[in-house]
Amino acid sequence: MDRIRKNPTLHGWQNALPDLKEIRPELRSLSSQFQLKLPVMESTGATLRISLGLPEPSGDFPRAAIEWTLQNILKPAGIEAVVLPVASDDVDISIQSGTNETEQISFPSGLDLWTRFARGEPVRKVNFVATVCAGQDVPALVTANGKIDLVATAFFFLSGYDERQTTRRDRHGRFVFEGSIADQLDCSKVPVVDYIRNHVLNLLVEKGLAPVRKHSWCICPTVDIDYTKKWRPGIVYREVVQSPLFNIRAESFRERTSRLARSAGQFVTNNRVYEDSLKFIRENIESHGGRGTFFFKGGGADPYDVRYRLSGQVKKFIRSAKKSGHEIGLHPSYWAAVDRERLHAEKKTLESVTGEPINVVRSHYLRWSEQTASMYVAAGFTVDSTLGYSETVGFRRGTCVPFVTFDFESGRSSRLTEHPLIVMESALFNRMYLGVEDAIKHTCELLDHARKVDGSPVVLWHNIIRDRVDCPGWDRHFVEVMHYAVESGAKVTAVSDNFCSE
Repeated sequence: MDRIRKNPTLHGWQNALPDLKEIRPELRSLSSQFQLKLPVMESTGATLRISLGLPEPSGDFPRAAIEWTLQNILKPAGIEAVVLPVASDDVDISIQSGTNETEQISFPSGLDLWTRFARGEPVRKVNFVATVCAGQDVPALVTANGKIDLVATAFFFLSGYDERQTTRRDRHGRFVFEGSIADQLDCSKVPVVDYIRNHVLNLLVEKGLAPVRKHSWCICPTVDIDYTKKWRPGIVYREVVQSPLFNIRAESFRERTSRLARSAGQFVTNNRVYEDSLKFIRENIESHGGRGTFFFKGGGADPYDVRYRLSGQVKKFIRSAKKSGHEIGLHPSYWAAVDRERLHAEKKTLESVTGEPINVVRSHYLRWSEQTASMYVAAGFTVDSTLGYSETVGFRRGTCVPFVTFDFESGRSSRLTEHPLIVMESALFNRMYLGVEDAIKHTCELLDHARKVDGSPVVLWHNIIRDRVDCPGWDRHFVEVMHYAVESGAKVTAVSDNFCSE
């Protein structure tokens, strides 16, 4: 695995952006001064006063959005922020210690960006320049008067503003990565918000404004159980008729006959490959002294769903895993992501097996809309882990740290904590068409970033990884990624172990 330990690059995206020196030379030197490593402090955190200057009239949105952003930046470090509004000719953000009023840090900002956010006006690639935060090149928004606005940059990525400003969706209603700002900037493999956070924390430590509580980084292995058995009538028809006779995979005759033979052998010798995969994943997680999150379905009535009963061996696994300390979450069916009654019914079905409320959720097919967060909150969920890419991997919201989502409809913080998904194994193999070696390399490069920012990246595997016919090498990806994370100092935790609620 030594081949993976090299520092990942940004693939040259910063070369396509204006350099910060062309706009504000003094800011590049400022950002590069504070690349020190955060000290380990046994502290419960601190309270900081944040003076927020806003011109009148600016409306409620800028203050609420700025306060939400600052809270999500500071809370993971155990720091509480008290925002105090003051009169100002432009947006001015200054951080002071609760005990030392003479020392402060100011962050340039501009009302033009926050007004644009409030009005839903577009933000384009041309609005970004390259800068450095905590030793890492990141894109940053620039105000109309040429200021680098790190707070607005964090808001843009963390709130999912780009997902709101475009109507492009795939056939499942999912946000499309191709053509997005992250795609244009080629920065999806970098946790932009987390490097901004570390930059802010470095400044706080340097100025002596607050002790910073440092966390060990974690990996959060999760499993979506879309089906419990492979050999269903549709799969038998695919392998016996569609594949060998109609050549649906455009394979040679030799490849088709070989696949038919392997499928027949698997059917005869092991009709429990999905159950075995689930057991294999659980045992590996436990061998590292950790716990994982298993998302089970509670129903399904669409062709994109495979309905299964929460009884027999499935029920036994859920109760056994829960007793061993693992976390059980709901994997709502295809339409439950947009149907409140269906969602409530499926949640109730799963809770009848667990014997206690289910608080963690992830949408089937990673379906997400502007109403999803409020719907999940209304159903009683407190933590979601849906927000990852379906066709690639990376930091969809610019972070691998849990955050409280933002509700654009109300212009306020929501009550749902998002623990963003960073890697889904099927995206690596089925959408990016990577081989096993490259899939491991891509994943571990993302984990390297997570380690640098003390993140808690969520990785999704399915209980099909031991299927040597359809998913050759997927189990190796799981084993090596888990080993790499643990050897790099990561704890193995469940999704809800790492969130910062309001």
